[in-house]
Amino acid sequence: MSEDDVSAALTTFIKENLAQDAPYDIDEDTPLLELGILDSLKTAMLLNYIRDGLGTPVPPQLIDAANFRSIRTIAALVGSLTSTPN
Repeated sequence: MSEDDVSAALTTFIKENLAQDAPYDIDEDTPLLELGILDSLKTAMLLNYIRDGLGTPVPPQLIDAANFRSIRTIAALVGSLTSTPN
């Protein structure tokens, strides 16, 4: 799955499950943490989706604000994890 595909899948998931009532459009560069779209519970839901829906578990040491700033940064993280041999 390309990074663009991951970004599209994340955008759809976030719009449909985490930000249904957001008064603004969500795109790749929307500041998810800054706007309160991601909180601890929603981040856990997103991590479950990344693991189960995208097949890429995120190691605990990579769960930080820099990696979850926007859909673009999350897609880059997922891309780096899928290209890294286990």
